[in-house]
Amino acid sequence: VVTITLSFLTLIALLYQSMSLTKSLKTQSYQHIIISQTSVDKIFLEYPELRPFLYENVDLPNPDTELGRRARVIIDVALNVIDSTYQQRDLIPDEMLDSWLHYASQVTNNKGVRQFLVENPDWYPIAMSDEYTNLLAKSERKNEI
Repeated sequence: VVTITLSFLTLIALLYQSMSLTKSLKTQSYQHIIISQTSVDKIFLEYPELRPFLYENVDLPNPDTELGRRARVIIDVALNVIDSTYQQRDLIPDEMLDSWLHYASQVTNNKGVRQFLVENPDWYPIAMSDEYTNLLAKSERKNEI
């Protein structure tokens, strides 16, 4: 009886620790995502002319110009953040996942970002934008049920 009781209490303690660890991992992951996205926003503070290339449906400028080089850098940085977030998507709090998927889908479907993906096919999968759109559609269908 004592052994069963101790085993049961140990199991409860392990379950509690597991839940606490999961919550901590989700919090740390989300903090990392926010810090990474803030780094992109800081670039926009310094170079506001780059914002349209990530958030508006505009063509990339010539890569031989300073603006063209900078536009490609901001897209690369943003795609790194999106890709990193994608790898951690299971740790994103459920209430934040849909808004992140909207963001990732919108950014990766913009004309300039798609041009960048075509120019650099070995850096990111060109179908990256389709993946976010598909995940978003699945999530929205799940939420309707």
